Amino acid sequence: MAMTIGMIVVVIVVLLVLFVRWHVNWLAQQSPAGSWTAHEDPASITLVFEGGPLEGTYKQVVESEGKTIREFGHWASHLTTLRMLIMATDVPGHSRFGIDTSYAISYVGPDSIRINGADRPNLLFTRTREPVTIDFSREQEPS
Repeated sequence: MAMTIGMIVVVIVVLLVLFVRWHVNWLAQQSPAGSWTAHEDPASITLVFEGGPLEGTYKQVVESEGKTIREFGHWASHLTTLRMLIMATDVPGHSRFGIDTSYAISYVGPDSIRINGADRPNLLFTRTREPVTIDFSREQEPS
């Protein structure tokens, strides 16, 4: 009887170790590269991660109540951590400008990610059906 319980415990531990190794390998292959949208009343957010699969530049456009705010920066991803560094923004004196900020990223499904951290409170983003290009070369009219 003790031998049977011991064997069951060993099998469960082996299966658990195999699952954890598989999950870490799967997580290492995930990438936020691509274009995503989120909606948080009243804002609509478009976030495009370029480069990749683990780092590159990003562009973000937030549209809310007739105003548009653009942001450009660098991103890097490792497992469940997303680091973002704002290099340009329409917000004068932005508190995170030039600061490497860490976020938690969760791969919720094949077409969904959740980003949680400073000014991105648990936002659920959905992959866009078509690639989105955000053009920052045009001067924006003051809103």
